[in-house]
Amino acid sequence: METRRTEPEPRDLTRRVLRFICLAAALISAIFAGSGVQMAGQIVNDEIPPGRIVAILGQTKGGTRVRLDSGQEVLFSNLALFRGPKPIELAVGDRVEKEYQSCVYLLNGKALTDFWWVFHEYLLPARVFIPLGLYLLGGTVFMLKYRRTPHGDWIWSDPERPRRPRTRWGLFAMLLVNWLLLYTVFIFFWGCLFAVFSGIGKVIFG
Repeated sequence: METRRTEPEPRDLTRRVLRFICLAAALISAIFAGSGVQMAGQIVNDEIPPGRIVAILGQTKGGTRVRLDSGQEVLFSNLALFRGPKPIELAVGDRVEKEYQSCVYLLNGKALTDFWWVFHEYLLPARVFIPLGLYLLGGTVFMLKYRRTPHGDWIWSDPERPRRPRTRWGLFAMLLVNWLLLYTVFIFFWGCLFAVFSGIGKVIFG
């Protein structure tokens, strides 16, 4: 009596492992890339009118709330204060400024941040480009070996779906499109999440 084999064939196992690696790498890179874009957007949209601190009103999760000599109360972001090895503490008499649509937080005329800081900390940090590179490498190997994208079967298994790309460039383009779709989903996800927490923060802290 013949015994059925339950282990997957080596070729099939290799394909599953490659597919899992690509999926995990795509998810990790897209999650961090989406959150990074939202954080960078918050930094760019932040605005602190130029003024001298006359009172420290307290600490929040987002930063230090201060009152300026103009009478305005503003929040100086922790992202700028905690970027170095030693956190910066604001004090009465410090002059602060942050222009709208700028990446530069100024403290006593000295720039604490710049565009490149935003770029390598949030837009393309190691937690994004390493798994993204792994996804592209694994996806390219999968594509050359099996002449399809790692997750293309989920799209083209239905005969009514668009025709599967046949050329290598077409497959590579779909590899990028698959990641961009995930990236877009997580941008919206983090945007909604930040909006909820921002609304809660405004209700609690005013």
